[in-house]
Amino acid sequence: MSRCAFGAAHAPIVPFIITLSSDIRQATLNVQDALTSLGYRLEPTVPAVWHTVPRDSWPAAAELAPYQSYPYPVTAVELVLTMKDDSAAVIGFVRALCLSGPRAPDSIVRIAQTYEAHSIVVALSRHP
Repeated sequence: MSRCAFGAAHAPIVPFIITLSSDIRQATLNVQDALTSLGYRLEPTVPAVWHTVPRDSWPAAAELAPYQSYPYPVTAVELVLTMKDDSAAVIGFVRALCLSGPRAPDSIVRIAQTYEAHSIVVALSRHP
């Protein structure tokens, strides 16, 4: 990834957790499927850990249309699959890597992070 055109973001990460009713093997497949269905490209890593290639463009979602005139702040997602009682749990973080530009409202970075976290939780909830 090239340098950030408008500087590095210093926003807090957006964490999330979701418990899945599937076993660890099925949950691994569900996480992989959810991320690829959302258009993420994945960096190689160890089993049960996912790091996305930084995303540098707005997802195609109607609810994001008001913000798409601003440069996307560049985000990356990290997920870890673990066991919680008898179920698998996914712990995730969305990091903003870059600022969105001098004309962008301060909330743009948080909007991008929150949208990505919500999209992943929704996609994973479709795979119980």
